[in-house]
Amino acid sequence: MATQWQTFPIEFKGGLLSNLSPLQQGTSAVGSATILQNYEPSLQGGYAKIKGYNKFNSSAVTGSGLITGLKIVGVNTAIAVRNDIYYHVTNGAITQAHTTGGGTDHASRTTSVNKVRGVVYNFNGTDKAVFVDGVNYPAFYDSSANANACISFITSGSSGTPANVLGAKFVAVFNDCLFFVKGNNLVSLIIKTDNDFGSGQPSVTNYADEITGLIPFRDQLILFTRQAIFKITGTSGNFKSAEITTQIGCIQPDTIAEVGGDILFLAPDGIRSLASTDRIGDFGLDVASAPIKKDIDTFITGTFHAVTLREKAQYRIFQYLSTVQDEAALGFLATKYVAQGGTGLSWGKIVGINAYVTDSRYMGTSGVSNEVILFANDDGYIYRMESIDTFDGTAISSIFQSPPMPVTDPLVRKTFYKLILYIDTTGTFSCTLSLEYDKGSPDIIQPSPSTVQSSVAGNALVYGGTTYSVGLYGSELDKIYTTNVVGSGKTVTLRIEDKTTTVNYRLDTALLEYANNDRQ
Repeated sequence: MATQWQTFPIEFKGGLLSNLSPLQQGTSAVGSATILQNYEPSLQGGYAKIKGYNKFNSSAVTGSGLITGLKIVGVNTAIAVRNDIYYHVTNGAITQAHTTGGGTDHASRTTSVNKVRGVVYNFNGTDKAVFVDGVNYPAFYDSSANANACISFITSGSSGTPANVLGAKFVAVFNDCLFFVKGNNLVSLIIKTDNDFGSGQPSVTNYADEITGLIPFRDQLILFTRQAIFKITGTSGNFKSAEITTQIGCIQPDTIAEVGGDILFLAPDGIRSLASTDRIGDFGLDVASAPIKKDIDTFITGTFHAVTLREKAQYRIFQYLSTVQDEAALGFLATKYVAQGGTGLSWGKIVGINAYVTDSRYMGTSGVSNEVILFANDDGYIYRMESIDTFDGTAISSIFQSPPMPVTDPLVRKTFYKLILYIDTTGTFSCTLSLEYDKGSPDIIQPSPSTVQSSVAGNALVYGGTTYSVGLYGSELDKIYTTNVVGSGKTVTLRIEDKTTTVNYRLDTALLEYANNDRQ
């Protein structure tokens, strides 16, 4: 009697999980991952190999040590801070943005080792930005000025009472007003004013605990301390503060970012999501990182910075440790699939992006990429994320590993014959496929890895001096990849590994063909 083959479908979904037992995950979360390194849960479905980064400018910013501040202020334009010197950076030039002598500029400042945080605004038709470093008076960027004079500094002689903002650590724009944080105090200026720091203007609000961050959210300004979260509402001269919760706060300021209508931040028990609920004026507070609890518990030391990738509805958080090399630098990403709440996130791990400061901005401008994501560390270079298929020329090490899947009955041995992978790609690629039976038991013969690669790439068409892509002309790229496999086991683990410099691609679905053996 012929053996009856059966098909076991694996839809790649669910992302990285570490809060389930292996058998539970392999049974109830088929398609999820125990390892998801440098693959991202995709809005198109499945897992896509992440894009890499290259140098935004081929030259390094002058100086030594960390780049402590980075803010995108225009199309392919950023302000970077190193050794308390501000630089105007484009993809073609790096220019010191101010002089270093005189009584009203950099000469009166103290070198700060803190992160420099900034916010972009436009009150009068000119793009501007303000920067704070926790020690000095704020610095201001003006896009209408020349690159070598676009940064100016206020001093004790400036209008009003600038001591209110001396040593400000955070800054935000809400309802056309600038808000500064100095210790436990929140200081706001009058509407559309950025050059008068008079004590009689607006309010100086004191909170019981040190403020750890600000972020505008719809018609509110959300304020975090280590112990609580507040919302600021109203308009200039009539701002009001109200508690959201006094039971949880943010412990790492630069982890606060909005993605897909929720605010994510690092709290004592993991990464939490602050989301509006169906009740007007109410909020929900989910532990968004619960699915990767074991991974996040080891992700608690160092300096952190988060960034939003808007086109991917993705939150990325990076850990910086001075003792860790670039190739071992750790981060996590979360793709948001549902409108509200942390339960709609699927997670993955990033290894190899060493970001101390990072920023993103959606341009939507004709002729340039819609979204620009930059980061920097201590080597002096500004890097652009999501730009190429390597980490600045180094192959991206991407790994997907499934949980041990029993397929049917976990006590019945199965013989496996064939694995079919559905992969969406834009060019040639190659990866290594491995099957592991019974959690790699030494009592089971384990099959050798095999290579999965695209065999038809097509040829670009050149006509009239113009090169047309393979997607328009030439042979069609492969979509289905079939591999004959051997061996048997009660559970099977699927592992896909890619350490090449080829283009990114998306793992969509897998099909395993097998037959059940007799119960032993």
